[in-house]
Amino acid sequence: MQKKAYDLIKEAARKRTEYFVIEVGASTGGDGEEEVKATLPKQLVEVLMREVDLDKNGEEEQVSVFGYILTWMVVFDSFETAVSN
Repeated sequence: MQKKAYDLIKEAARKRTEYFVIEVGASTGGDGEEEVKATLPKQLVEVLMREVDLDKNGEEEQVSVFGYILTWMVVFDSFETAVSN
């Protein structure tokens, strides 16, 4: 289930990054223009801020650690699509 959620979130993050890149590209940086700021979604940051206990071996802890790692993968995947060729 987490892997499927990761795939969906990864696609949403890709589209969000594409939108952000377009916004930055269209921004002229002139006076009176609102500054474009790069931020991660609040829910993503909340997951990244959770404490993860890597010393426990229970199934629940393994699911938690796997979800935490997938969250970081979404963050890194977001940067991958932000680089222009």
